[in-house]
Amino acid sequence: MRKLTYFVVLLGALALLALLRETLQLQQEIQQATHAAVVSAMRAELMESWVRLQVASSSLEPGNPVRWLRHAPQAYLGEFRQPPPQVQAAWFYDLSQGCLVYVFAGGEKAAYRLKTTAGLSGAARGVIGGVDLVKDASCNE
Repeated sequence: MRKLTYFVVLLGALALLALLRETLQLQQEIQQATHAAVVSAMRAELMESWVRLQVASSSLEPGNPVRWLRHAPQAYLGEFRQPPPQVQAAWFYDLSQGCLVYVFAGGEKAAYRLKTTAGLSGAARGVIGGVDLVKDASCNE
């Protein structure tokens, strides 16, 4: 009887570990999807700002793309000359590199630069001209 109890407890612990692993994987996938949705929303708003500036015969200055948005993305920390320590699941603008950076909960980073899209091969699909947030791996160094 005692061996059966140990076996049931062990089986329950293994099932709990498997459930925990699946939950962590699901959290990562949700964060990836949320990140992609925020980037898409920022791209759309930046394009809208660019159109307004073109109508007003003005130009979009390079720099922090968050300045061109009506609302900063959720978890935007601001502008920093050095990356803030121990950031997770948050955005910040790296003044020294000129990049908008998102740090995932696991510590990996995605960095973007504000660029005009004329002749740009890495622009978002559907963009004919204007501006885009272009992923830039050199910002993660």
